[in-house]
Amino acid sequence: SSDLPYARMIQTDVSGAQFDDVASVVGISQTGAEDVDKNGWIALKNDGSLWVWGTLGPLRGNGTNLTETIVEQPTRVDIPGCGASGFKQVAGGYNITALCNNGTVWTWGVGYYPNLGYGQPGEQGYATPHQLSLSNITQVTGGNGVSFALNGNTGQLYGWGLMGAYLGDESQFPQQVEFPTLMTNLMNHLPASISKIVTNHSTVYALLSDGSLWSWGDNTQAGIGNGQSYYGTTAYGYSYDYAVHLVQVLPYHVAPGKTFKNVFDGNLLTHYVYALGTDNQMYAE
Repeated sequence: SSDLPYARMIQTDVSGAQFDDVASVVGISQTGAEDVDKNGWIALKNDGSLWVWGTLGPLRGNGTNLTETIVEQPTRVDIPGCGASGFKQVAGGYNITALCNNGTVWTWGVGYYPNLGYGQPGEQGYATPHQLSLSNITQVTGGNGVSFALNGNTGQLYGWGLMGAYLGDESQFPQQVEFPTLMTNLMNHLPASISKIVTNHSTVYALLSDGSLWSWGDNTQAGIGNGQSYYGTTAYGYSYDYAVHLVQVLPYHVAPGKTFKNVFDGNLLTHYVYALGTDNQMYAE
C-alpha cells in the first residue's frame, strides 16, 4: 500500500490464497499517468479467472463508481455471462475490454462512453461490465480512444470508440463510433486477412496471414513506421483534446519486403511496438 523502491512479490490474493499461475498482466488507468489515484492492474490467470488491484474507481468491475476504490490485493472480477470456462484475453487502458472463452466481449471503466461500445449507459453503468453486441470473437485490443475485436474465423474486424480517424473514417470530421461496427474500410485496404491485432497508446498494428505488418492511427511519436513524426508532412492531420496530431487513417505497410510471425501488445503509456520477424530478429518501431 506504500511506495517501495524495489520489486515486491504479490504472494496472496484478497482472500489470503496463494496468487500464482498468472498468464498476463495489463496496466489500467482511468485518466492517465498523471492521476495515480486511478491506476491499477488486471491479471488473467491460466485457469481463466480475472483479477484486479490498485486504486480503481469504476475499473473495479463490480458496479462501484467511487472516485477512489482502493484494492490493495488481487480481487477477482466475476461476470456470470462469461460462462464456466472464464476469460481468454483482457485489454486495458482507460477502460477494460475482456474476451471470454465463449466468444463474448465485455467492457467497463471510465465514462468516455463511445469507448465502452454500448452507447451512453449513465454514470453508474460505467462501473458494471456490459456485454457488447458481438459473438465468436477470438481477439480484443485497445482501451485508449478506440478498441477492436477480431473474429479470426471469418476475418471480420469490428471497432468502436472516440477517435473515428483511428477507425478508418476518412472524412474531414471523423465521427465517434458508439457501438461495435464492422471495419469495412480498413479491411478493404489490407491485402490479406488479419492474424493478430494489437495497440499501444494510440497506434494500431495488424499482422496479416501473409506475414506483412500494417499500422494506422496516431503518428505523433513515429509509431506508424513511415519515417515521420510530429513534423511530417504527408500524414493526415487531426486534432483532439490537447494537441494537433498526425494520423494515418488507412493502413500503412510497415517495412515492405520483411515478413513477421508475431507482434506484441503495447500499453496505455507506450508509443512503440515490438515485432518478431520470420528471420527470428526482433524489430521495434
